[in-house]
Amino acid sequence: MSLTDGLILHFVPEGTSPTNGKIAFKGEGGGTIEVNNQNVNLVQASLFGLSLNFSGPTSYLELNHPAMHGLEDFTLGGWFKFNTQSAWVRLIGKGRYGAGDESIGLWANPSTNAWWISQQGTIPEGRINRTAKEIVPDAWYHITAVRQQGTLTLYYNTEVLGTVNGINGAPNDPRPLRLGYSEEHGGFTGEMAHIRMYNRALTANEIYQMIIATGVATLAPAVTTGSFVPLNDLPGSAFKRSHPVDFALFDQNNHYALYIDDSNALGQPMTFEVHNSSDRAIQFHNEEGKTASATNYHFELQFRPGVLSANTLNRLRDPQRKSEVMADSTNWDIFVSTESGPAEHVSLYLLHKGEPTWQPNTRRSLRFVGINADAAGGAAGTQVSLLTNKLTFVESNASLSGRRTHHMSIINHRGEKSIPLHVGFNGSNQVLNANGAESSLSLQIVNNLRLAQTHADIPTISLTAAKAGQKGTHFIIEFDVQQEGEDKPWALGRASELRSLTITANFMRRGQGMPNPNAEFQVSPNTQSISPQWTITPVNDMVLHPGDTIHVQLKGIVTSLPTGPTHLYVHYHNVRAYQDGQFVLPVMKSPLLFAGSNVGIGTATPTQRLDVAERISCLLYTSPSPRDRG
Repeated sequence: MSLTDGLILHFVPEGTSPTNGKIAFKGEGGGTIEVNNQNVNLVQASLFGLSLNFSGPTSYLELNHPAMHGLEDFTLGGWFKFNTQSAWVRLIGKGRYGAGDESIGLWANPSTNAWWISQQGTIPEGRINRTAKEIVPDAWYHITAVRQQGTLTLYYNTEVLGTVNGINGAPNDPRPLRLGYSEEHGGFTGEMAHIRMYNRALTANEIYQMIIATGVATLAPAVTTGSFVPLNDLPGSAFKRSHPVDFALFDQNNHYALYIDDSNALGQPMTFEVHNSSDRAIQFHNEEGKTASATNYHFELQFRPGVLSANTLNRLRDPQRKSEVMADSTNWDIFVSTESGPAEHVSLYLLHKGEPTWQPNTRRSLRFVGINADAAGGAAGTQVSLLTNKLTFVESNASLSGRRTHHMSIINHRGEKSIPLHVGFNGSNQVLNANGAESSLSLQIVNNLRLAQTHADIPTISLTAAKAGQKGTHFIIEFDVQQEGEDKPWALGRASELRSLTITANFMRRGQGMPNPNAEFQVSPNTQSISPQWTITPVNDMVLHPGDTIHVQLKGIVTSLPTGPTHLYVHYHNVRAYQDGQFVLPVMKSPLLFAGSNVGIGTATPTQRLDVAERISCLLYTSPSPRDRG
């Protein structure tokens, strides 16, 4: 399916600027939807061209169309930016939560970093409430609510925050869909863009495609740094046409990643690349000279506070050390203010001094000798933004301004590279791909350091719990899946087959014999994103002594993909004294499964030396044919 199939509501502003623009929503088949506007206006968005500006707490829009009523399955979402750190506000919904007749509501609480989706009233109430994803003013977030066969799912960018089942009956509510103030609690103050509603449930892959179709480059969750994707034109983006400058900041391996690395004083080499994605030449203006400043620059690269290390900032701010920062000081100059306070973003002002005409569909790049991330925040994700200045199209006086934002990972490279953990399977590494049978895998993470002579010298591994403002130790379980419409025979299974997969984690001391039944670890699933993941975190600070084991159980694995190998990935982050890394474990999909001394064909639980499922069928070929024998 395409992103237009089932699209019954889409914010499509008319015009190119707030002065000549008009708020407009297109419905099914492209028809215009009636809009009741209460103090909402168009503004030039920092990321999307034109966006909806909700300037006051009582601002709202009401949209009414029969196609939006009585939907069993639907997808509703868009981009949201908050101007203030407010308490609970509803973004989109119908009815009133306090009156008990809210048939759908998408809520946020920026003061507690909480997102919430609900259905209530005549429909069995369903709520999803997660507080792990930050909400900061002036940052854009793509939030999507999906209902499919009685299951509500809440997406934060491409990640699943949670799901709730048992929501039966269609929300047959004839009232208008309201964006903004719901007449209770506080009202939303900020901007919205690319609001969409579908009469079907979009897949995780379609949500990802919907995000990039707006011209925003995003990554999968921060624990996996996928390969760098060249900055080619993305489909369906009016923003691309009016904001032609895109950018990337990537490491030596073409990953969008910054590194915590105390052993390398200069930091990791990084490449800053800008792309003229238009079909017109762009002019660099240097009328104020070729020395960069907070007013004389072409590109402003903005980092969140606390992202860059103090050592990196000191080198960037020292005009005498530019050769230690940039590999090409002939064509570029840099300025970093020394006045950025703890609550302000940190800006790198870059001035291009080379060829003043930037040809269409070409790139300019600058190699930073080294940039390090600050260790205080630990391994996490962050946003980096680019603002442009003193750029015009050739033979034009109109300034090209705007903002681009990319997500980056922060990876811990402090400490030892090799972590003394054994990560492997306890028993078979096979899963059954026949008869729809469920398989399970038992994984163990063991401190394999040897015992010391004295108790004081016991080599331990420290695992830290998350604390306010800091991420603790966490392990990520991940594997490839085949989404709808994809062909990935190497994956573990199809997304639809793996929805019932569960993961639990328990702790066992050396010599204990059985895992501790108490909840030592919390497992947070993200099972419907592009790459399903389970995050395992310790509830409290703890120590792994030699021989101590974390037992991880994977149950409910169902696959019908072809026989052959696949992989399970175990990422580890923020383990004190060790760099972040991963283990890659082979898993075999097969109709034949070994379990101890027994062998099963078509069954995951063989109970005898050779256990053949009743429904298994085999084709046996002999050559030559018995008929050909003399």
